[in-house]
Amino acid sequence: MSDKIVLPPGTETCGCCEGVAASTPTGIDNRIGLSAIAYRIGDYAQFKQSMLAGLSSAQFPELSGLRTRDADDYTLGLIDAVACTADVLTFYQERLANESYLRTATERVSLQEMAKLIGYRLRPGVAAETWLAFALETPKVAPANLPPEPGAFVTGIPTSLTLGAGLKVQSVPGPDEKPQTFETVEEIAARPGWNAVRPWLAETRAPGFGAKETYLAGLRNNLKAGDALVFVGDEFLAHPTTNNNWDFRLIDTVELDTANDRTHVTWKRGLGSVTPHSNPASAPQVHVLRKRAAVFGNNAPRWRSMNNEFKTNYPTDATHPNEWPSFNISPLAANANGGHADLDAVLAEMTPGSLVVLAKGEFNRPTEGFPPGSYVELYKVTGTTEVSRGEFAISGKVTRLGLAGQNLDTKFFAFVRETSVYAQSEKLTLATYPVSTAVSGDQLPLACSADGLNAGRRLIVTGQRVIDQQAVVHEATLVSALANANGVVLTITPPLPAALKRETVVAYANVALATHGETVSQILGAGDASRAFQRFELKRLPLTYRGATNETGADSELTVRIGDVEWAEMPTLFGAAAT
Repeated sequence: MSDKIVLPPGTETCGCCEGVAASTPTGIDNRIGLSAIAYRIGDYAQFKQSMLAGLSSAQFPELSGLRTRDADDYTLGLIDAVACTADVLTFYQERLANESYLRTATERVSLQEMAKLIGYRLRPGVAAETWLAFALETPKVAPANLPPEPGAFVTGIPTSLTLGAGLKVQSVPGPDEKPQTFETVEEIAARPGWNAVRPWLAETRAPGFGAKETYLAGLRNNLKAGDALVFVGDEFLAHPTTNNNWDFRLIDTVELDTANDRTHVTWKRGLGSVTPHSNPASAPQVHVLRKRAAVFGNNAPRWRSMNNEFKTNYPTDATHPNEWPSFNISPLAANANGGHADLDAVLAEMTPGSLVVLAKGEFNRPTEGFPPGSYVELYKVTGTTEVSRGEFAISGKVTRLGLAGQNLDTKFFAFVRETSVYAQSEKLTLATYPVSTAVSGDQLPLACSADGLNAGRRLIVTGQRVIDQQAVVHEATLVSALANANGVVLTITPPLPAALKRETVVAYANVALATHGETVSQILGAGDASRAFQRFELKRLPLTYRGATNETGADSELTVRIGDVEWAEMPTLFGAAAT
């Protein structure tokens, strides 16, 4: 544009020649890897300086007559305008250069146009999605004394409800925040019982083989250590002369569980027997034996201590010269299927059908289990009679029991002094056992019915981890529901990320998928068949997009209706029919 004035080396400059050298074009040099590139050959000041230097150049002798450099001169005003124009043009030229490269582009349209060169289309922003857990109001319970008349108690609260898609929910904003709107995108069946379901913390369980404890309903069972318990099933009650599936135990400890209205009892020896092998009853009943008695004659004086005159006048038994003649638990005969036993007291509470245990051995130390050499047998009372007896140098009123069971003739009939009787049975009600095991894996035990819990339902599970008590919020999908005596066992996917403390677990089952967006209705306009390629602009933006399994990974939440008829979106008209 102009000649450059080059001074000899070492020449002193006084500044009088300033402004006579061109400043443009400047050199352009960009190293690789920059986040922005330089592409301007000059700016306003440099362009103006270069043109002012041209006024003094020998190449333009016609301008030698222009002596003024005042800013209000027309020529200098024109130079100023050209410098402004060049400054603007080079600025946008540099911006265009930056927008031509992926590393330096900042405009979305630039990225979009460059992506089109390889056939790629940008995906629109996808709305946030979340799972919403809904809580329904619980139906009220009718008063206990309400007369059974139709319409006497109507609450208007349904036991189940269908929550349709499009249900709007707003967040509670914090300081300097705005409420965010989410809408459900699916229909769910909801119930008040699914608001917040907990695992069962107790389960119905019968004491089985090896059990050393059980729970009994109520706090007023009047049990104490040393009391006798019998675990017996319907098998023995139906066939007492052949069945051996029963257990007799002495209570070791008694603990009242006031919070759950039950009594915890323990004993030393586990139920069942290894040698000989014997299983407990499959569905045992628990009976406590309230009374302990002896058989008539247990306190009779020793036969050998009696004087000879007494012995001479008393009938003798040559087979047992050292014991009372006919010294048995009853004067009536016994056999392998039962017989009779006379108690040394009157027990008016004894009734046919009750249970009696006959025992030999020392049972005065209940915490030590069964002493060596002891023997017990369970019998069913077939009848009771109050009679008077006068034998063995004693007399008194006795209760004669008719007994059905095994081994009465061989194990007890002749053992008057050694036999103890546990009688006056009272049936106790079994209570649920506490359950404290962790909830883990893909199994979710819940205290609710399996009805309505179908595969595909969304669940939100919360709880505290066993290992460090940290809170866990887990989203899962129901795979299957299996009814259980205590509720239901759900199989979920994915499994729980860690084992959770059972008492902290809560499962929310009224859960629906929701997206960040709000449904609005707009009238776009009226169609005109005389106009080709009509376009209708949305008045409210932005349009919500959701993730989808298509080539862009997103799909719009736009529904178009013409004459109340919903139209389906076609991504391309290629291959489409005329309609």
